[in-house]
Amino acid sequence: MKKPAGGMKKPRGTFGATTLVTGASSGLGRAISVELALRRCRLVLTGRQHSALEQTRKECLEAGAPQVDLIDADLTSPQERGVLWGFAAECGVEAVVNNAGAGVAGLWADQSWESDQHLLALLIEAPLDLAKRWVTSCRPLGRGALLNIVSTGAYQPGPYTAIYYAAKAFLGSWSLALSWELAPTGLVVTAAYPGALKSSFATRSGRAESPLSRSPAFAAQRIVRAWEAGHPHVVPGAREKLAVLASRLFPETWSAQVVGNLQASLLQASVLNRR
Repeated sequence: MKKPAGGMKKPRGTFGATTLVTGASSGLGRAISVELALRRCRLVLTGRQHSALEQTRKECLEAGAPQVDLIDADLTSPQERGVLWGFAAECGVEAVVNNAGAGVAGLWADQSWESDQHLLALLIEAPLDLAKRWVTSCRPLGRGALLNIVSTGAYQPGPYTAIYYAAKAFLGSWSLALSWELAPTGLVVTAAYPGALKSSFATRSGRAESPLSRSPAFAAQRIVRAWEAGHPHVVPGAREKLAVLASRLFPETWSAQVVGNLQASLLQASVLNRR
């Protein structure tokens, strides 16, 4: 068997083409959508908050997107993922941003199995399903790009948000393996590892926002630039790069203690803020 060439190829004609963005209602998904709109990509945006999607659509059209289509979808449902991809395929999608995510803060032992299944479906099943459909569609064309939003949490155990951190570790490992496998085909896969961002994500998961949170626009600009260049891996920000380096240099037991203490303090702050 011929050994695949290492490294990544720059996407061939993908930027400016039609891109599907999941979790585009707010936060990083909205910021990435606007960055793509600035590059005159046609966009297919999905999320579960239609009014918020409409706001993203407005911002993208103002930024220069020639067309923005919306479709509501519950990505934990295989049937709805099928409908979503059918719509995306009709729009000629050649690039996908797997951004949709959620987390549940607290002791894992206190969470229900139904909650675990929901998170696994959203954080692992949905990205793999959409990626499988994307690669099946785009590999014969010899062009296409996939962006998976991972997290700096992929490099650490995550006490009090255990499923989220573990799922991101899986997503990051799979993304880098896939980027290698597809390198000879002209398809590009990029894994992005943002740190904490200013959005509703933290409060929806049940904890306070980190004081070190960045703006989604800061991360989106750097992530899309790296994706456009065909890089397989991007950590946006010097502070985030240092956090990743520390996670690699120190034992996982140390990382677990640091993350556990931080998450516990954010949980406590969330309880106090609700009083």
